[in-house]
Amino acid sequence: MRYLKVIMILTLLLLLSCSKSGDIKDLNDLNGKTLGIKKGTVVGDLALGVIPTAKLKFFPDLDEMLIDLHRGGIDAMVDDVPALINLAAKKPGLMVIDRLITEDDYAFATAMNRPEMKAVVDKVINDLKQDGTYDAMINRWFPEVGEPGRMPEIRLEARNGILKFGTAAVTEPFAFFDSSGKVVGFDVEMAHYVARELGMGIEVKNMPFRSLIPNVIAHKVDIVGGCITITAAREKHVLFSISNYKGGVGALVKK
Repeated sequence: MRYLKVIMILTLLLLLSCSKSGDIKDLNDLNGKTLGIKKGTVVGDLALGVIPTAKLKFFPDLDEMLIDLHRGGIDAMVDDVPALINLAAKKPGLMVIDRLITEDDYAFATAMNRPEMKAVVDKVINDLKQDGTYDAMINRWFPEVGEPGRMPEIRLEARNGILKFGTAAVTEPFAFFDSSGKVVGFDVEMAHYVARELGMGIEVKNMPFRSLIPNVIAHKVDIVGGCITITAAREKHVLFSISNYKGGVGALVKK
């Protein structure tokens, strides 16, 4: 009789374990699951377009979302892929699902009446890709494991004035504050190369992400960057450079 009870308990435990979702390895595995989404973004709508039966739970930032993922309150975090890759590199036990929810191009933007500025940014991006600097930047800012690298020293001469670069320092590893309080990152480094090409110094102006496009339209800054997606709606108001990073929206889960 005792052995029969043991067998029944083991059978029940097996059934319970089989009823769980198991490892999440594809976007389809997230149907019916709970996704963490940042407030004030369209990411939730994009996710439901691909994962229609998912449930959404909203958070003010990625840090709180990550805590809830570890607690089991959500099954995945949905956000810009570069931010998720950055988290997965720094936090063991996390991975970004290979298939993306959307695939997007990121770029710099300038005012519609400044085609000469767009031309310079395009040239810099092409030059960086051709001389190997771009690959070094990718390795530095998007490591497979660990923290992003350090900002290199880039000598600038302000003989032609100061380039005003607008960014939101909350888009690690594109633009963020390092331990010394300086704004660094992939797009920040690239903006320095633009300034060098122009023979200018640089002023990095940190501002809310939603104000980047309005500020460049109003000529309060010369260019803006920092995980800015090229969209048809934005192209009506600003000139985008060629793509400097291919990303999109993805899902981060526990391994």
